[in-house]
Order: sequence, then structure tokens, then C-alpha cells
Amino acid sequence: MTNNPQFDSGSGGDVFYTLTAVCQMLSISRTTLWRMCKNNLRTVRIGGLVRIRKSDLDRYLGDHSE
Repeated sequence: MTNNPQFDSGSGGDVFYTLTAVCQMLSISRTTLWRMCKNNLRTVRIGGLVRIRKSDLDRYLGDHSE
């Protein structure tokens, strides 16, 4: 397994990010990220690990930009 913060699922072409990668990309804390998840940022579980789909992150950021 690699330490790549994102990976491609292969079949559908979806890109998923780790929570750490999203925190680094947005320069936010993990607590802030969890608040975003409570505020409708969708997460998915893949093999017991929590990931965020790129399209869901883009949608969330678009909906919450000012």
C-alpha cells in the first residue's frame, strides 16, 4: 500500500482523498474537517477507511463559497 494521499478507484475513475490530504489541501485542522463533514460534506468508507470523493469535495466547496 502506498502513502499517496489520493487514489483512483480504477473502474469509475473517481478520485478519493484521505482526510489528511484534504486538511493539507485546504490548510485546515482535522477538527474543522469533521465539522465540514457534519455540515453535509459526504464521506465514504473504503475497506474501513474514511475517504472523501473529489467530486463531493468540489461540490461542497462550491456550495459553501462566498
